Amino acid sequence: MATKKTAKKAAKNLVTSPARPGKFYTGSMGEHYVMAELLARGFNVSRAVVDEGIDVIAFKPDNPQKLFRIQVKTAFSGGGVKAKKFTFTLGTAAYEQAAGQDYYLVLVMRDDVNDLFVAAVIPKQIFDDYRENQNVIDWNTQSTSMQVAVHLHTNGSITLKNVGGLDITSQTKNRWDRIN
Repeated sequence: MATKKTAKKAAKNLVTSPARPGKFYTGSMGEHYVMAELLARGFNVSRAVVDEGIDVIAFKPDNPQKLFRIQVKTAFSGGGVKAKKFTFTLGTAAYEQAAGQDYYLVLVMRDDVNDLFVAAVIPKQIFDDYRENQNVIDWNTQSTSMQVAVHLHTNGSITLKNVGGLDITSQTKNRWDRIN
């Protein structure tokens, strides 16, 4: 006969956390999340067939000549008690080729503990300012990519680089209105 202790242990073993999807699934998940958010705001969206640094192309039906080019990076949380850390890698060549006011970087954070998505929507000009002020992790030694560390705090705020880094919450958190 099973005791309460063994029954409780057996029930605990039945509850498993889902495995995280692989790299391609993660990227696709983030891109579809961004497209869904933009569709909800009246954009027509398309996913780029070939990834050359632009993942999503969007436009408003009333102004189809104005295209918005969007690079999407998606990451799962890396733990943390006061803040969850997300690390994103951006290729140098693709980023440097992206010029103009129509380019946006969207960092999608998947907090699988709380089952939610949070996005940092960053126009290229603002991200360039973050880079110039050294608010992102430096380029790697071969200068082929850079890493961006973002922390999502329990109070909902977002900081760059480290837990005490630049607070970018009001500028970027779910700021889909910046794409205009």
